[in-house]
Amino acid sequence: RSARAVADLVSSRERAVRFRDQAGGILQSLEMGVESRFYEQLDMAVDLIDQQVCRAVTVDTTFDWDTHDVNREQHTYFQQLFLGLQQLMNSLEATGHLDDTVVAVVSEMTRTPLLNAAGGKDHWGHTSAMLLGAVAGNRVSGGTDHYLESLPMDLETGELAGSGALNKYDNFCAGLLENVGVDPEEWLPGVVPFRGAHS
Repeated sequence: RSARAVADLVSSRERAVRFRDQAGGILQSLEMGVESRFYEQLDMAVDLIDQQVCRAVTVDTTFDWDTHDVNREQHTYFQQLFLGLQQLMNSLEATGHLDDTVVAVVSEMTRTPLLNAAGGKDHWGHTSAMLLGAVAGNRVSGGTDHYLESLPMDLETGELAGSGALNKYDNFCAGLLENVGVDPEEWLPGVVPFRGAHS
């Protein structure tokens, strides 16, 4: 175990040197102490992938989604999110990476289906995800009931199945890892992957 930890440390240091060498122009464009805006992050993500600096990139909208009383801003955030995703997909296509990149749009929660006493919405443990790029597209996997609670599905196909399982985050992540060529068993042992989005 110690030998593996040392090997991982050496490998991470080598990756850090390679990152600095390959991403010099990208790093110089960053301003210390200033948070990058959503659209800037998207451009940088495509640059990092295109220059083979990174194989995985995390982007944050930086929008204040966590509202409990005035939810009208959510509409603006969704519009900005979808405009950004369109920009991202166009950039991936222009650089030739659309067919070998999976874009996962996720959140740890969503908002309650009913309004609270303040006329807003609170945290809701049932959420959805959107996968774009190198996935089997133009389909919806799973579903919710009239209370917006998740319904069981066949994790192999994504079809609703009364005797199936809920697609929980570990299932979703295991399927995502498998879809990009990583053995999920190493990272999420014993977890059944959600394969409904595999191409």
